[in-house]
Amino acid sequence: MTDREKLSCLKRKLHAEIQTSIKQEDSWLLITFDVSERGVVRISPDTTFEGFENSRELRRPRWRTLRNAKDFECIGYRYIVAGKLGMTILAKLVKDKNIPKGIVIHKSAIQEWLPAMGEIKPVLNSVKGFINPNSPEHKRLAAKRLGSATRKRLKDGKSCHFCNSKENLTLHHLVRREVGGATEEENLLVVCRDCHDKIHEKEIDDVELVLEVSAKRFQNLIAQVFEDNSESGAEKA
Repeated sequence: MTDREKLSCLKRKLHAEIQTSIKQEDSWLLITFDVSERGVVRISPDTTFEGFENSRELRRPRWRTLRNAKDFECIGYRYIVAGKLGMTILAKLVKDKNIPKGIVIHKSAIQEWLPAMGEIKPVLNSVKGFINPNSPEHKRLAAKRLGSATRKRLKDGKSCHFCNSKENLTLHHLVRREVGGATEEENLLVVCRDCHDKIHEKEIDDVELVLEVSAKRFQNLIAQVFEDNSESGAEKA
């Protein structure tokens, strides 16, 4: 059998695997791959809001029909995994460092090989998007309190945003910690203790500032989509 015939046979088997999976259940998940500077491969599922628990927003997998999932081919979700054959090929791609930007994977494959991707998980609301608070690189963003040196740097030479007082300064989470607001500079506002209490007692309105943080986050996500599209176009060229 020639290489061309082998490839054609492989494609037929993959197509049959996909069709079998669709007949069982037409539920698919988009998963993004990211490679760190140290070469560590991280995978992130597409998620949707589920609720809140213990000061964290909960996110669950966003299951889609295959037809809907394929609409995302333009930003890199071209490879479809439906069963053992698809997972074997994906494992080889990762091993050979030929890592796709994203894949479309069937629910049964998630349950068998990537069960953690199918779970409801707590996340942090960061200006960078939804992030895993348990990842070592994000541990500080989940902190209830910043280190003293960081607190001093952020407050040094500042005054309260609302009353201009320089006394008893503290840091206020614009996107609240109880809804997963990350402890990051973009989400922190210098205020005095008195104004801080008034914000949480709804005597001071900080809605406009919260919307500004949300806008930054939206801009970051849009920029990432344009970057993905740009890279995709370069690959085609």
